Amino acid sequence: PPIRMIYPQNTIHYIVGGKGYFNGVLLSEGDAFITKRNQYAEYYPDFSEPWEYYWVRFNDDGFDNFLTECNLSGCTYFHFDEFYRIKYFYLIILHL
Repeated sequence: PPIRMIYPQNTIHYIVGGKGYFNGVLLSEGDAFITKRNQYAEYYPDFSEPWEYYWVRFNDDGFDNFLTECNLSGCTYFHFDEFYRIKYFYLIILHL
């Protein structure tokens, strides 16, 4: 079922496989989407090829500055070609 909510924290979701929808936009491997604190978002996996994604939450009030430094200010989703680097990073964290 779709997840529909107003988010309590800033979160970046990174898709490592499959497909899904974020606010009506079809996203797939290598795409990421941003849910911001106190903003409504809706997302759900594709029925035929559900996604797998990693996420990281940010509680810091400097999240908007972080997005600006990464040239993502105003973006709600983006694509990152070197997805293997993010997947590797998450795997390292999971094994700590």
